[in-house]
Amino acid sequence: MRNKRQKCKHFSYNFLGKNRKGFMKILEAFTAIMLITLILLIILNKNAEETDVSQLIYDSQYSILKQIQLNRSMRSEILDVAIPVEHDDVNFPNDVKNKIEADTPVSLICKGKLCVLNDDCPLSNAEEDKSVYAQTAVISADLDTYSPRKLKLFCWQK
Repeated sequence: MRNKRQKCKHFSYNFLGKNRKGFMKILEAFTAIMLITLILLIILNKNAEETDVSQLIYDSQYSILKQIQLNRSMRSEILDVAIPVEHDDVNFPNDVKNKIEADTPVSLICKGKLCVLNDDCPLSNAEEDKSVYAQTAVISADLDTYSPRKLKLFCWQK
């Protein structure tokens, strides 16, 4: 039987004994490594928060242009209009204009332009201080008409 005054070596408050200085150095090194890791994670997380909107804009432009390409009545309207014609012109097809405006995300402004197939097709009234993203679709024919045209969609953030 053990005397109550005898200390149990396994559960003693002085479990470090003579190695206290070594343990403190290890603890300090571990704390320093954790602080450096935490700072690096914070810096990397701030860089990751800056989302790349170009992919989101590209996806919305692609979706709008694909729906216009697949719609027979919109294709016919595009093929019947005299080109070049911009989004704000009176001759721009109304269904196409309405489709672009209806499917444009709230955070974007999108304008279309119809051009000859081999034309550069720049937008004349684009925002100069914004990044303008452009995507092109070729509208070539319907059952009655073969007159290839380019529908170029320009989008930028509000």
